[in-house]
Order: sequence, then C-alpha cells, then structure tokens
Amino acid sequence: MPSVGNITDVVINGVRDSRPYRKCTDRSYSNSPNVLGGEPVTVLNFIREIQKRCTRYFKRKIDYEDITYVVWQVHDEQSGNYENPALVPLVRQLRRCFSGTPLLELATEAQTYIHCVVRDMLSKAPAGLGNMPCLIDACRNDMFDHVDVFTLNHDTLLEQELRGAGVDFTDGFELATETCTYWDTRPRPQAMQAGGAGRATHTMSRNLASQFGTLARCSLPCYDGQIPEPVREKAE
Repeated sequence: MPSVGNITDVVINGVRDSRPYRKCTDRSYSNSPNVLGGEPVTVLNFIREIQKRCTRYFKRKIDYEDITYVVWQVHDEQSGNYENPALVPLVRQLRRCFSGTPLLELATEAQTYIHCVVRDMLSKAPAGLGNMPCLIDACRNDMFDHVDVFTLNHDTLLEQELRGAGVDFTDGFELATETCTYWDTRPRPQAMQAGGAGRATHTMSRNLASQFGTLARCSLPCYDGQIPEPVREKAE
C-alpha cells in the first residue's frame, strides 16, 4: 500500500504513474488516459501555497493530511458553515494570492481533488495478504463471541485481509440512502453464526478512507432503527 509520503507527493505534484490528474465531466479528478479535461493548475498552486505556509509554521515535513486540514478549515469558513475569526488573516492573504478565483471554489475543488487522489491510491490491491495471522486467529477463536478492531489506518488492507481469510465482518456502514450512510452498531446476525468467525467491527477515525460511499458519512447520529427514506445495501 502507498505510504503517506507517496500520497503526499502525488497530491502536491498532480501526477501518478507518469500521468497527470485531470478534471472529469462529473467534476471529479482522474489520471486515466481517457480523461481529456484540463489539469488543475490553479488547484495545485493553491495546495502548494497551503503546503508552504504549513511548512513555515510547523517547521517539519508536511503531509497531505496537514494540507487537507487547512483546506477544510478555509472551506468551512468561506461557506459560512463554521465561521472562524482566527482564519481571517489567512483568508485575506489567500484571496490576494488567488484573486482570479473565488476562495470557496478553490477550497471546494482542492477538497475534491485530494479526495480523488487518496481514493485512487488506496484502492490499489496490496502486494500480498496473509500478514495478520494473530488478528485472523483471534477472529476465529471460539473463546470470543465477537472481536472489535479499532484502527487509525484509512486504507482497506484490514478489510481485504479479513475477506481473504473468510472472516465475516462489518464496518458498521452497511445501511445507506442515496445521500448518506448510517452508523449501525447492531451486530449482523450472519456474523454471529457458529464456526468461530465472530464479528469484527472496523472503526475508522479518518475522513479520507478510500471506501467512503458518501462525503456525508459521519454527519448523522447512530442509527436508532428509524430510516427516513428507503435504504440500499452499500456496494462492495
């Protein structure tokens, strides 16, 4: 799986596997050779400006998560979703640097671009599985009626390991509408069947996981049995 440094390099440079990222007709970004849209020059310059300011402040190597956090704050401040007076000096400076494009539009595009890059890179199949025998053994152990797994990783390696070993699991986000996925803490009946598979709950704490079905994933409280509109099973 790609490292944080690998992902950061692609986010900043806009190139992966010698192919530049371009804007698709659905407003997403891709480095597919079939995409003929323009390269996100202004968005990349915006991201690099954020990187430069973060480096100056932290005095260390900056990764894409640092950049994303600042972009997210600028977006929320400009959209009025979360007014932050502490951001006013930064916003004024960014407006001067990018006077030709509304700052909210830039921050929105930067968020979309980073999301697409991270999704693409973390969707890549790992070189090999079978590197988590202790976890798999615990999930199969009859001593446990279920196994809860908490991780800071935002790739899908853990899910692929469990799936490859035939261990039934849920990440809690199977219930979804067209606009939102619901956090459902109830154990799946099939995950509690005899045979020692148990139930592994994969709890994600980062917002750029490659398997996110919608960006509104964490905006609703825990599922309480009441769905306001018909739901669909989340696609694998």
